[in-house]
Amino acid sequence: MKFSFAYILFCLFSFAFCIEIAAQKDVLRLQGKVHEDKEKLENVKIAFISEGEEIDHLMTAKNGRFLYKLPLQQNYFMVFSKRGYRSKYVEIIASSIPPADASFGYEFGGLDVSLFREIQGLDDEVLDKPIGKIIYDTTQFKFIFDVQYFDEIQEKVDSLKAELEEKQENEEELLALETAAFKAAEEEEARLKSEQEEVEKKERQRQLQLQDVEKKRQEELKRKQEELARKKTEEEAIRKAEEERQRQLEETAKKALEEKQQQEELAQKKAEDEARKKEEELATQKTAEETEKKKQEELVRKNIEEAKLKAAEEEARKKEEELAAQKEQEEYEKKKAAYLKAKAKLEAEQRPEKTTETIEKQQTSSDKSAEQKQYPPGLTEEIYRKGNKTITDLIIVEDEKQDIYRKVVADWGGKYYFKNNVSVTEREWSQVTEKYKK
Repeated sequence: MKFSFAYILFCLFSFAFCIEIAAQKDVLRLQGKVHEDKEKLENVKIAFISEGEEIDHLMTAKNGRFLYKLPLQQNYFMVFSKRGYRSKYVEIIASSIPPADASFGYEFGGLDVSLFREIQGLDDEVLDKPIGKIIYDTTQFKFIFDVQYFDEIQEKVDSLKAELEEKQENEEELLALETAAFKAAEEEEARLKSEQEEVEKKERQRQLQLQDVEKKRQEELKRKQEELARKKTEEEAIRKAEEERQRQLEETAKKALEEKQQQEELAQKKAEDEARKKEEELATQKTAEETEKKKQEELVRKNIEEAKLKAAEEEARKKEEELAAQKEQEEYEKKKAAYLKAKAKLEAEQRPEKTTETIEKQQTSSDKSAEQKQYPPGLTEEIYRKGNKTITDLIIVEDEKQDIYRKVVADWGGKYYFKNNVSVTEREWSQVTEKYKK
């Protein structure tokens, strides 16, 4: 069997491009396929090893494909194995991903692995180590192949190439010798088979003759045994008939005596049952009366307790509402006072002499964007439509500093995020929302 170096190299590092998209949180969604050259390989076992133990495994489908959701924050080995094929390993380093990044989840698609059949005498020590490493890139925010690792094992790959080329030079000569030896062995096997068939034919004829003699002897023996058995059966039938007649006479007498005793016992039992039934009816009636009395008493007690409990709960609810209203009013007064103070300070700082032209411009620009407005301390949220977009502004005022976070959602589905008119990521928007909307 010939193997080109291009094929072996393809077997060693056959991986398609990889993609990363938002997926289920805290997992790395792996998907790909396994094949031999261009043939799809089914029933390939893919084992997931972590800290020296197999935590799970799966088998490839008929089309060679697989899909698995791998928890993050751990390191793994993916072991691809099938009987008659050289196993391969892929290392996944997922323990170094920051917790904040792991919460988004990732997908690593297009993992393409090719296995080749075991080759006798081939020094494939390079395959005892992972053929690739998948790592998390903190600059790209996704999982990628470790290119540096590929460079490190390149020397061993070149060595495997040289050995394979040497084996290919001697392959045709070895194949011719093996073919000649195989043909001679086939001819010798055919001759021995013919001789053996002739011996077996004669032996079968001899066995058939012996079987015929034995068959006749067995038939005669069977006839004599059947005759003896028939006579014995007739004698046994006569004996059993006499025993059955005696048994029936004894059974009839015994049955008559038992029936008489049963009638007497039934009469006595009937009288006892009637007396016991009357006693039970009286006891049941008394028990029912006592139970009904206790039930009514318990119902009255429960109604009283429920009324007390409802009254207490209503009183507690009123007190909680009063306290909440009082607290809300106090909080409002504090924010209002702080807002008025900040506003007065800002107006005092911005009160330089203004020309008539400046005043007119301020009057015409009073309806401009939220960046020119003044807001109370804390978080203020504004949602409005502008053209074919929905805009959400989060205005945060802290320590006399005002930041405006903006989310723009186009009707066609596009989303954009800004901080003070500078583009930011969705993650930063989410962090601000979680912090100030608790």
